[in-house]
Order: sequence, then structure tokens, then C-alpha cells
Amino acid sequence: MPTGTRWLTTTRAVSVPLTLNTSTQSLSTSPACLASASEILAALLRLAALVPTGATLGLLHASAGAWALGFGLYLWRFWPWMIRPRADAAAKPAAPMMKIVPAGPRRAP
Repeated sequence: MPTGTRWLTTTRAVSVPLTLNTSTQSLSTSPACLASASEILAALLRLAALVPTGATLGLLHASAGAWALGFGLYLWRFWPWMIRPRADAAAKPAAPMMKIVPAGPRRAP
């Protein structure tokens, strides 16, 4: 896992269940909770890969797969929320229409 994304994974793994716990969402099989569990599993597999054994490479691959699965499930659940406008945001006025003006006659060179 790239170093720059560790804080993102940790934040999501902790905040997603807390966020959904205060709403009416079910915590048992929602994609967000499965994503959090998958990312926690990825972290545990990554720690297990630190032990110098023959399974180190397999544990690293399993960790990468669990992290990718968790990130995909997270996007599946929260991407629609991220791209929608905020519910409490003021409505923006529509963009002005472009006025199309016909071109004049062409001049000869």
C-alpha cells in the first residue's frame, strides 16, 4: 500500500462504521462495513507478512487484494454521495445560454 494512502485507509476503516451506526443503515452486510472489515484484514495480513517465512509473498498479495476489495466496496457505497451536490447547499442559478450569431459573408483573399 502506498505510504500516502495509509491515513485514508485508517480513517475510512474507523469512520465508516461509526458514521453508519448513527443512521438507519444495517451494519451487518452493508458494503461500507465489508469494506472496513476488508481493510482491517488487509492491515492484519500486512503485519503477518513481516514474519520472515515462506508465506510472506502470499500474505502480501492477499493483503493487496483485500485492500483493493475494500477500496472498491467503499467506492461502490460512497461514490454516489461524493458526486451529488450537498443537500443543504443553495441552488445555483442556471448557466446563461450562449447567443449564436450567424457569421457574416466571407471575404475573398
